[in-house]
Amino acid sequence: MLPSRFIFDDFFKEDDSMKCDIYESDNKYNIELELPGFDKKDITMELDNNYLTISANKSEEDSSDKNYIRRERVCTSSVTRKFYVGNINENDITAEFKNGMLLVSVPKETNDSTKKTIQIN
Repeated sequence: MLPSRFIFDDFFKEDDSMKCDIYESDNKYNIELELPGFDKKDITMELDNNYLTISANKSEEDSSDKNYIRRERVCTSSVTRKFYVGNINENDITAEFKNGMLLVSVPKETNDSTKKTIQIN
């Protein structure tokens, strides 16, 4: 059964610039993002109000010394994606970047919904 608000929904926004796969394992969710052409230093992650924002910004070096005949690649690239992750501790999020793929592991939100009896007076 899916919750009323699917965790990790980023408003079902289609973003061709940062494709991702999300899968579940044990007590965590794993997000795999494609970031070809980016370096680890180009990527930032922030957790704010239960949303994980992943951004990658890259600016190519000045290539004024090259005499291009044709140039199709974008000189500046900036992509951002936001995911609802629930109420979790930012220290529990792990990330690894390798070969243009960013793997982010986010623990599942714990619902401390212990049943309590309230006495009626």
